[in-house]
Amino acid sequence: MRALAIAVTSLTLFACTRQSATTSATPAPAAPPRVSGTYLVSLALSGRSTYTGTVEVTPFAGDSVRGTLALTSPVRVDAPVTGAIRDDSLRLTGPYSAENGCTGTISLAISLAAMPHTGPSRLVDKCVGEIPATFTARR
Repeated sequence: MRALAIAVTSLTLFACTRQSATTSATPAPAAPPRVSGTYLVSLALSGRSTYTGTVEVTPFAGDSVRGTLALTSPVRVDAPVTGAIRDDSLRLTGPYSAENGCTGTISLAISLAAMPHTGPSRLVDKCVGEIPATFTARR
């Protein structure tokens, strides 16, 4: 009986020590910043107009996101976008079409470290070529 009690105590101590060792290991990485929702945005094109509108972003798998960029002024521009959160940045890319008939692709890099979120953007427009820009988003 005493041998059984010692065996049970030993197993219990081993299990507790084993559990403690596995839970005190490297902590799991922090979840990406919450980016889901609608943002008011501006897109300042170098040497050209500043466009305003919204971008709606929804997480869908791990650090991946998808959404819709809808610029409404001075010309309507719509772009379905996809991207990912990396560290403190949100990167989005997608094709766009503008009300004036121009189409192209847009790439955005948004810093999530401060509000408003801001970062470089690049448009490759089929009407005028590559246009560097600055993108700003706020809640």
